[in-house]
Amino acid sequence: MKLFLAIALTILLKDTAEAAACGKWHSTACLGDTDRRYDPTHTNNIIEQDTKWSDLQGYWKTKELMFDSQFQPSQPSVFNPVDTRKGRGLPYTRDAFTSYYNITVDGSRLSQTAASILPPAPQEFCDTANATAGDLNVLRGGTCGETGWVRFARNFYTSSHEKNGQIVLIAGSFSYLAFDKIFAPDAGGGYTVGDDAIYFNEEWTMGGGTAVATKIFTFTNADKTKASMTIDTFNKAFGDEYFFIGSSRIAYEKISEEEYIKGIQEEFDAQNVPDDVRPTIPSNCDGLGTCPSKDDWCKYDPNCSISPYQEPEASMKGGVVGGVVAACALVLFIAAFAYYRWRLAQEEKRVRRLVAVKIAQKLDLCVTTKESTQESISREFQSIDASGDGILQKDEVKAYFMGEGSAMKSKRNLMDDGGNGNLTEQEFETIFSVLDVDGSGGVSYVEFVTFLNQCRDEMEKVGTDKA
Repeated sequence: MKLFLAIALTILLKDTAEAAACGKWHSTACLGDTDRRYDPTHTNNIIEQDTKWSDLQGYWKTKELMFDSQFQPSQPSVFNPVDTRKGRGLPYTRDAFTSYYNITVDGSRLSQTAASILPPAPQEFCDTANATAGDLNVLRGGTCGETGWVRFARNFYTSSHEKNGQIVLIAGSFSYLAFDKIFAPDAGGGYTVGDDAIYFNEEWTMGGGTAVATKIFTFTNADKTKASMTIDTFNKAFGDEYFFIGSSRIAYEKISEEEYIKGIQEEFDAQNVPDDVRPTIPSNCDGLGTCPSKDDWCKYDPNCSISPYQEPEASMKGGVVGGVVAACALVLFIAAFAYYRWRLAQEEKRVRRLVAVKIAQKLDLCVTTKESTQESISREFQSIDASGDGILQKDEVKAYFMGEGSAMKSKRNLMDDGGNGNLTEQEFETIFSVLDVDGSGGVSYVEFVTFLNQCRDEMEKVGTDKA
């Protein structure tokens, strides 16, 4: 039985160890089967997650209108590169201007470059602007009222471990004065809304102020070659309440790469942008200074960062646990039942020998011939049946088998072989239960004779021993 138990426990422990892997026949299902965040094979490609991002990528020409906090067309204002709490304005005409966008998607990464070419400020602004220390009414050595400016804004996004088509803003650069610094945002990202809209949000802290921008980009034709955007910008530098800086309205038209390059050059000339601030036509990171490093990307890019959504260790299915337990119980039951049957057979054999010895002591039968006379058996039955009612009562059988007559004592050597000394109470109970086949509480003559026939081999062996 110990061997069966060891085998059963070995099977149970082996299945439990294997249950660490999910999705097996014996283990719970993998979370990744129903939750893409836990599925390492689910794509990190932005467009594959949401095909509407493919409509956004490409080259765009825009016409932009800017409004101040009073919803009036934005006017030129002095610029302080140190203290941006004075506003995010520039000393150039900003109520209407042209911009060019280059949006590229490369697998899990999206880059957006916006080149806004600002016309020179009107002479009235140049004549009346009273610049104080640190304030500028023109940038990079230009001439107020004569030279324009190109303002670059670049944003870098990646898909996320959410794997739901959302993109996360990881870095950006702004060319108010130079292009040599990359900024990490406080927050930001974007996701598609319905079939025609994309929502973006940004939050940056720099120069003493925190700017927050919300953007709604909407395609305005079926071919997705025209679109509009609304931008609202706030400053969080004044406590918990956001200070509204201004708003923009932008009309987009998709163009070719050739039109993009040519259009920027023509706009540089038209707005008299100084040669020393005209960069190489922007494409990805070309001509725009510092771009995100590998480490910058891999803080967020799911292709090179560790996902917080790791498949947890699985457990065995409840049914399997029950099955294993049931199987172990069945094995133990079979082993116990087999052992019980073996012990029962041994007990029956021993009982038959006890009876054979007793009968051989009481009867003077010729057992060596495998036959005993009917008369001898009948006489022995009658000698036991003290009441003479034809049924051997339990007390009569007990007196017969457990009496300590001289014959019993003289034949003790016949029982030494099987360890069959004086009968115990339990042994008698076993003998009587075997004799009383129908469980009536008494032994009939038929039951008595039937049992003697079953004990004939043992009686013969006793007879041989006597001889």
